[in-house]
Amino acid sequence: MIKIDRSKTGLRLIALIAITIIALFLSPLLLGLFLLLSRSISFDQLYPELNTQMSNPSFLLLMQGLQTLMVFILPPFLLNYWYGEKNSTYLKLVKAKPLDILLAVFSLLAAIPLINFLVSWNQDIQLPSFLAGLEKWMRTAEDNAEYTTELMLQGKSWSDLLWQLLVVAIMAGLGEELLFRGSLQSIFSTKGRIHRAIWITAIVFSLIHFQFYGFVPRLLLGAWFGYLLYWSGSIWVPVAAHFANNAISVVFHFTEKNTYLETDPELLGVGKYSWQLLPSILLLIACGVYFHLRFRKSTLKKNYE
Repeated sequence: MIKIDRSKTGLRLIALIAITIIALFLSPLLLGLFLLLSRSISFDQLYPELNTQMSNPSFLLLMQGLQTLMVFILPPFLLNYWYGEKNSTYLKLVKAKPLDILLAVFSLLAAIPLINFLVSWNQDIQLPSFLAGLEKWMRTAEDNAEYTTELMLQGKSWSDLLWQLLVVAIMAGLGEELLFRGSLQSIFSTKGRIHRAIWITAIVFSLIHFQFYGFVPRLLLGAWFGYLLYWSGSIWVPVAAHFANNAISVVFHFTEKNTYLETDPELLGVGKYSWQLLPSILLLIACGVYFHLRFRKSTLKKNYE
């Protein structure tokens, strides 16, 4: 196998983008092939059948799962194989400390009021009048994304919840962390500029969702995931945090549809519940201090060994 100079960040970045774009085009082809074989339909019937299935929550979950596998999970491994890298070295697929996993999950639970506040604030942002066209396009993209998400999470049964957690929380949490923190952040940090790498990756991570009225909270979440990887040295820590974030959203939707809770969890940290922001921020700072101090301690230990 030919090894490519890993110091050439630009080439590795171009390779990752190329593989991801190819996977992005292949995923709908595989989905179409699945419909052709499973529905026993002709090629002429494929497009109408696809339009019909786009209102089916189960089909949307299948489509989301396939896209996550093809676009987010496979490209990082293919890139590493092409470069002859060990997944443990570049993707940081190494064993994580149980306490780190627990604190990563806890940090997202603690962040609920802060995230809700930031989402509410971000959604109220209005652009200047001369950018009215751009704002209209952004609002339309946001509404379309929200509609698709609501449709995908429409199921009310417990089996629906399990499928939603599998695709939206487990697969998406793993896939997005492998692609963004595992690959992209590693590429940007090859020159040792880790903080710049974390924030550039977080910006790309937020932009790629095309949900501009959630840009700021998603940007900060991406940065938090990046620092969790940096401090812990294991991709499983940000994966756990990402899983917790997505799982919280899925469970919130589920409880809202089934009216299991009297108070809407998305109101935590907003309006009369804004007092919850202070403990939320303090708990997040405490988690960050723990990870940072443990990172400094382990770094000093390595330096003296």
